[in-house]
Amino acid sequence: MAVATPAAADPDSAAYTYLAASVTSLLPLIVAHELATEAEVGIGTLLDRLRAEGRETGATLYPAELIGAWARQESGDQRA
Repeated sequence: MAVATPAAADPDSAAYTYLAASVTSLLPLIVAHELATEAEVGIGTLLDRLRAEGRETGATLYPAELIGAWARQESGDQRA
């Protein structure tokens, strides 16, 4: 089993793009569950605002951890 995630202190890193894209894909659910309106999220400027705040505060962005597991099936073992 492995766990991996990039931690990014550089506001120009791809981690900020990933975060903004994740929020973009979740926006319909955010609005549907009345967590925020489209105007409050401001998708059009979100990436720029995240990067600006990262520069101002010296923040480190720590995205969600990605977990993977693997196994090997012995030859002749037909179990799924």
